[in-house]
Amino acid sequence: MDPLTIDYDLFKWRPDEEVPGRVKRDACAFEIIEAFVWNMIKQGSHHMFLAMNVSLDDTDKAFASNEEFLSACRLAWQALRWEVPAIASSTEYFHPQGQSLPTVRLTYDAVKDLLSLDAWSKEVVQLKEGYTDLMDLRYDLSDAGLLPPDNYLPQTFLYVVPYTASTFGLLLRTAHTPFDGSGVKLVMNLYLRQLDHVKYSCTCYSFSVLPSVVFNRYLQHAHAFKTYKHPDFDVVNGKPKTRALRQVFTLEESEKIRTACKPGGVLEEKITVNQLCRYYSPFYLGSRVLTSVYVTPVHGTFCLLPIIDNPPSSSDGALLFYGLVDARYRLKPPYNQHLAYPGYGLAVSGIVVPLSAVSDSKGNELEMVKACTKIIKSEYEKQRKTSCLLAAATKAARMWLAEGAKAPGPPKPELAPWFSGDGIGSRYLDAEYYCQDGMSKRKILEVNDMFLCSNVTDPGPAGEWGGKITLSVDFNEKAADIEVVQSWMDKWKNLVLTISAVA
Repeated sequence: MDPLTIDYDLFKWRPDEEVPGRVKRDACAFEIIEAFVWNMIKQGSHHMFLAMNVSLDDTDKAFASNEEFLSACRLAWQALRWEVPAIASSTEYFHPQGQSLPTVRLTYDAVKDLLSLDAWSKEVVQLKEGYTDLMDLRYDLSDAGLLPPDNYLPQTFLYVVPYTASTFGLLLRTAHTPFDGSGVKLVMNLYLRQLDHVKYSCTCYSFSVLPSVVFNRYLQHAHAFKTYKHPDFDVVNGKPKTRALRQVFTLEESEKIRTACKPGGVLEEKITVNQLCRYYSPFYLGSRVLTSVYVTPVHGTFCLLPIIDNPPSSSDGALLFYGLVDARYRLKPPYNQHLAYPGYGLAVSGIVVPLSAVSDSKGNELEMVKACTKIIKSEYEKQRKTSCLLAAATKAARMWLAEGAKAPGPPKPELAPWFSGDGIGSRYLDAEYYCQDGMSKRKILEVNDMFLCSNVTDPGPAGEWGGKITLSVDFNEKAADIEVVQSWMDKWKNLVLTISAVA
């Protein structure tokens, strides 16, 4: 397959010639890497978890029982299917004869009748009682049902956790192929509006979108960490057991971090929170995909970790990162509107930080951060000026896949630092939900806390909720020592607080 020869009509939804009521399209750009490389070969790596704790503002309208709660959650999920059919999509894998790479397609089966709709919602919306912390549920689900054993099976699930009659938790678990990190927040934003409608007969919002956005990445090699302990782990056949660790900065600490981004802070010129405080940062521990750690939120400070851990012997190398960006604004109207596209909307360009940039700092951590951050800012400015960042993605991804197919055997362990950003949680997920009551609005639901993470790799937990910036770590405990992971998380936290204290 020539990666530069592309029939773009294959990426459009079309009827399946053999199955009435089914539509399909080929996975495009990095979707095929998500589906084939990280989902199928890598045992469900990149599966995402979005969790939130929710309270009902009107306790008189509390759920009478767990059965009523579960029923309302399922009805709202059924209604959401008409808005975002991708929550009921599946992935189809097949390997045409004479083709070196598989073909991956996204498929969607139309609802046949109310009985089949009800059966589907009962399968994918599940009650989980007895949990008081959604992080524990996320851990218990990290190695369960990661990869559907056959084509055309559900790949998006919602777990509902009752706490009291007026408080509950929601945990979305989904394959990364149909959604990105911003997309799942959009999905749950729309879902909570539907839950408003089911419970309180509020006005519901309706539009229909199927995912078909492309983006690009490139294969990177970077200056690496060296201190991680690596238990033996089978990259291809091993099933990861991932765990997430979190630490939330106080409002005062979070404000100091933001102040560091203003003129007179860490730099003499203004930088965005996105440049200094991208919201999650994976660095790989023992295999290219199955062993990563996420630490949040300062990219400039993050650059110091591999340098401190493994002082470079020369200044010839570089720190290389995937510069992930939410590219929904590049879409055609109306999909470029703020809440209009809950599918896959990521674009990527390379972010390169030469080691020579910090070689003159003579070990001064503040000066090293300043040097790295200036380069990161200029790299993202280059990205913003890049035309066709989404349009060129399919070719870039196919070229990357074609090169990967030439490599013998499974990927070798990768210890280079990785960094990407998911953004502020409240950008796509509302904190409060209201019902129109005559001429006034009445608050119905409030999201008290949330986290977003994945089964080992992109994306990491959201970096901010309620004004508080969160440090977070996602790692495969079968391939990395928790003590080592925690020690680097603590180092990251202390560096962030030290730098922000200067502002």
